[in-house]
Amino acid sequence: MNASKHYMKMKNLFHTHHRHLLYFNYFKLATIIFFMTLKIHAFSFTRMPSVSELVTQRRIQNKNTVFSLMRISSSQRKTTTSRNMIQVRGLEDRVEGATPTPGGMTLYIKAGPDGTSPGDCPFAHYVRMVLSEKSLEYELRPSTPETKPNWLIESYGGSMPALRHRKECYVESDVICQYLDFFFEEPALTVKKKEMNVAKDCTDGFFGCVARYLKHTNNSDKEDLTLKSNLEDKLGELNEHLSRDERSGPYFTSDGETFTLVDCSLAPQLHHLKVGLKAFKDNAVDLETSFPAVWGYMTKVFERSSFQEAIYEEDVVIWGWKNARGEG
Repeated sequence: MNASKHYMKMKNLFHTHHRHLLYFNYFKLATIIFFMTLKIHAFSFTRMPSVSELVTQRRIQNKNTVFSLMRISSSQRKTTTSRNMIQVRGLEDRVEGATPTPGGMTLYIKAGPDGTSPGDCPFAHYVRMVLSEKSLEYELRPSTPETKPNWLIESYGGSMPALRHRKECYVESDVICQYLDFFFEEPALTVKKKEMNVAKDCTDGFFGCVARYLKHTNNSDKEDLTLKSNLEDKLGELNEHLSRDERSGPYFTSDGETFTLVDCSLAPQLHHLKVGLKAFKDNAVDLETSFPAVWGYMTKVFERSSFQEAIYEEDVVIWGWKNARGEG
């Protein structure tokens, strides 16, 4: 009996010791984990950003969100994840920082009659003027339907001009130029929103009038007179805008003192009109005499270095309109 009690006593002591040892090990493990956690957090503690830094970060996020949406909308692609979206477009996954930086730009534009030199596209001319004004370096790739990269055809319908900036691509000239002016702010090519809208409303539809008139091949029928009248009405609007008393500078927007995106867009269109009137319409619209403010504006903006750097020969403009008229 005494032996049995002794056995049970020893057994209880053993179990008690075992539990204490187990608790001690748990405590030691918890202590190790606690100090490891403190060590990890010690390395991860950073200074709290200031209010101005938080505002800047939010602006960057908003900018990228806006232009990601514009890029998706302009190519009219189905909604998908950002990663898959970029991969589907034939572009690699983006790894650089949130804010775009200069460099790594390639501009795909319509090729000329030789298939390798710049073509007659006024919208490509517009983008090139903006790139020049911003002093941004880029590689120019005039492309034919046969030489366009597959990713541009499959993911963007082959639309040009197309600006590839490292691992992202933007199409449609207005989207490209707004992207460039938004992220590369010097020099600014915009003024107050209200003033920009007034200028855009005035120029809206102008190139449509130019194109319809120049593409019409019969210069003596009633439709030609109607198209000519529509063009003259639009030129009259431009001339009136450029003749306002409150203007003090030569450019189109606001008081004319600031060269803007509107000038970059309008100048190539007026260049096409000037060449096309001489080549196809026997100068039936006398720009210099009938619209002197427009003529003076053309003279001034055509002298700008960004316009001259991106200009193409008049023969290339004529070649393009001959194709549009079915005479190519």
